Amino acid sequence: MLEGFSHSVRYVGAFGVGSVMKYVANLLVAAHNVRTAEAFALGARAGLDRRTLWEVIGDGAGGSVIFTHRGKLTPADHLTSPASAQDQHQDET
Repeated sequence: MLEGFSHSVRYVGAFGVGSVMKYVANLLVAAHNVRTAEAFALGARAGLDRRTLWEVIGDGAGGSVIFTHRGKLTPADHLTSPASAQDQHQDET
């Protein structure tokens, strides 16, 4: 069933280990989201064209899947609301 809608299916361990794997993946996605926003902010302050920045960085070693997906919204000024709540990644202790 999972193969019908997943990019890949892997066995990662006993019950519950998949949730831990997902938390690790979510941490990396959040980090990439923040770094993408910071890269565009730095580029904008330096006077770089945002579309050119997206194209050049996306083709190089600094790019990522998140940079490509989130960054394509930035040049078009479509970032009017967050895609997810960042407080879900904060430690409550």
